[in-house]
Amino acid sequence: MSIVYVVGSINQDIVCFAGRHPHIGETVMGTDVTYFPGGKGANQAVAAARAGSSTSMVGAVGDDDAGRHLRSFLADVGIDVSSVAMLSDRATSTALITVAAGDNTIVVVPGANGLVMPEALAGWSLTSGDVILAQYETPIETTLAAFESAKKHGATTIFNPAPAEIVPDSVLAATDILVVNEHEFGVLSGHRYADGAATVPGFSGVLIVTLGALGAVVHVPENEPGHFSAPIVTAIDSTGAGDCFCGYFASGIADGRSIPESVATAIKAASLSVTRPGAASSIPTSDEVGE
Repeated sequence: MSIVYVVGSINQDIVCFAGRHPHIGETVMGTDVTYFPGGKGANQAVAAARAGSSTSMVGAVGDDDAGRHLRSFLADVGIDVSSVAMLSDRATSTALITVAAGDNTIVVVPGANGLVMPEALAGWSLTSGDVILAQYETPIETTLAAFESAKKHGATTIFNPAPAEIVPDSVLAATDILVVNEHEFGVLSGHRYADGAATVPGFSGVLIVTLGALGAVVHVPENEPGHFSAPIVTAIDSTGAGDCFCGYFASGIADGRSIPESVATAIKAASLSVTRPGAASSIPTSDEVGE
């Protein structure tokens, strides 16, 4: 069976709910605060596992209460955490999230995520059917090492450059499928997605642009773009929706499904996730998605 390997971040999410987001210098009263497991890498690994894939996480947490809880949470979901290090000299990463009217703002303190180095990949045994999924909350040199290893073994590489930053050409060249939202597309391309040309300089693979409630568009070189709509739902918390999409999409590819099939399922899963609070905790199972 093919494996989804997720190289990425593991966070303790502290989520504050309020009626609206504060302006700069302003204080608003919140309605609730909750602690959730999160981090883009962990969220995507949970999504892949709940979609039904054998999933392995490469990351790091601190040797603290939050780190022990998060590592146990991932293992309980069914994720292989043998490559999740526990570091005594760095605290577990923390994300401070404010949710208001279904939208969120996030501040991340990297902590142990910043020490996920290429040496963490030493235990890999890749095959041609495997999928490697990474984001931008861990060192980019580790992502590059993971992708270069994947290319040698014929595995598929999926990069979700979030939070948005300019991606080195070497990483783009080793990426098979690039998944971005409109903001990330703008940072990588230098222009708005709505303006037309859906190209990212230095990238020649499959580009998927997620559009929130409007679904997603798939751009395959030399083909017409394919638009996939999203079901209408009442969103209460969009935290982790993009991660849910990425994990479910990676699971579909690992399962041998086509890109259109994988995108359609990923949109359904992400749409369900925004109807629940939290990030990893909001991700639905394959039975709930109906796949």
